Amino acid sequence: ENYASFREQIADADPADVYRGIERLLIVDVSLDRHTDDPQLIFESLNSTGVDLSQSDLIRNYILMGIPEKEQTDLYQTYWSKIEGVFQGFEKKFDAFARDYVAYKTRAAKQEKSSDVYYAFRDFFKTLIAQCGGVRQALDDMMRHARHYAAFSIGRDTSGERGRILAEIRRHVDVPAMMVMHLLELRDHLGALSEDELLESLRLIESYTVRRAVCGQQTRSYWTIFANITYGIGTKTPLSDLKVGFALQNENYRFPANDEFERFLKGGELYGLRICRHVLEGLENYATKEPTDTSAYSIEHIMPQNDRLRPGWRKMLGPEWKEIQKTWLHRLGNLTLTGYNSTYSDREFEDKKTIEGGFQDSSVRLNKMVREQLVWTPAEMSKRTNSLATRSLKIWPPLEVDKALVDEASKREKKKRAEQQDIGKVKMTDDARAIFDALRGHIRGIDSEIMEMAEAKSVSYHGPEFFLEVLPRTHKVTLLLAMNFDEVDDPS
Repeated sequence: ENYASFREQIADADPADVYRGIERLLIVDVSLDRHTDDPQLIFESLNSTGVDLSQSDLIRNYILMGIPEKEQTDLYQTYWSKIEGVFQGFEKKFDAFARDYVAYKTRAAKQEKSSDVYYAFRDFFKTLIAQCGGVRQALDDMMRHARHYAAFSIGRDTSGERGRILAEIRRHVDVPAMMVMHLLELRDHLGALSEDELLESLRLIESYTVRRAVCGQQTRSYWTIFANITYGIGTKTPLSDLKVGFALQNENYRFPANDEFERFLKGGELYGLRICRHVLEGLENYATKEPTDTSAYSIEHIMPQNDRLRPGWRKMLGPEWKEIQKTWLHRLGNLTLTGYNSTYSDREFEDKKTIEGGFQDSSVRLNKMVREQLVWTPAEMSKRTNSLATRSLKIWPPLEVDKALVDEASKREKKKRAEQQDIGKVKMTDDARAIFDALRGHIRGIDSEIMEMAEAKSVSYHGPEFFLEVLPRTHKVTLLLAMNFDEVDDPS
């Protein structure tokens, strides 16, 4: 009866999940029948018998069970209790750490499911012991990285400028945790980064994520992007490696340049974006040694959102007031922070300035320009937008990297990919293959450095820049050449 039910449940399941399900069933059967001497198998089975065990519980017991009691106690007190203590009060962050730590050490291409963290760790831990030279050394490595991870994910034991920047990143994105962990290891353990280089690296991470959020670019697969860049950051030139990693991203994950970032800051509707508050808070506290605590503040529209503006606003904005409100309402220049949002409501501009707690009394730096204006029209909103956009370019700086380093890294990456690919696996008819083979000999004869890349349905050539793609057809091949129109000399 149980078997029939199990077959029904696994009909459309992933094979790896089926394997783990069977494994767990066997563990339960064996442990309940007391036919095993392995306490870890019994411990794992508790999850299937109604006892809710955390990933930390499972991992801890996997590491320590089977070790003599005296050594168990020593390893627990020296290492494991401190690892757990780092995440005290934030136990779910331990799961995230364990998942990222395994991925970091194994250079995983994708992120494990939260429910599979223990299994991934169990399969990996023996390799870690071999790499580190023993259980004690492995736990020491794990404890050090746990502290780095917690410094970012929960702000544990970090302060000063480093702590401030980590908090800024953490407030709006958490996927760079592995990268930050690696950078802190390079700085605090290996000494491969100076403190200034570390801070520059962290600012680049924040700038990359903020700029992309403002420009409305996708965040899907962010974990993979940050992980792959992290794997490429070495110990010799880590800051340059980070910059090159960002520069090598394809169009979908590019680091927005100043012109693109500025265009969205000036013309985009910032209010509808999750990053809106972060941007306003960053602008409020830029270049000050006395930052404002903005936690109790809310976002205020200087020109109100009410689509039935009061008479004073209509008169100030003129006959086109509806169009002006529609255009400028959610843009950067019309947004600010205040602790008196309900007081301001949709009052007239002069009232907003002069009422108790109004702009004239406000200690918010963002409101300084507002209280100096006699009217609030597109001219004032545009002026404030331009000023805040210019400041934003300084707060979240652009990516500046040596092009020669990027070109060299791109060449290495393409060469590595080319060596791993098999041109013979690109599907072609016999006719297309005959033409391709003849053409291929000529192309490769041009220069020994030319790289040949097997794409999904074509073959492309790089030297190191892309210059040709060959697309097989039924009885011919089509060639796509990287040429400018004015290079083509063809009278017809």
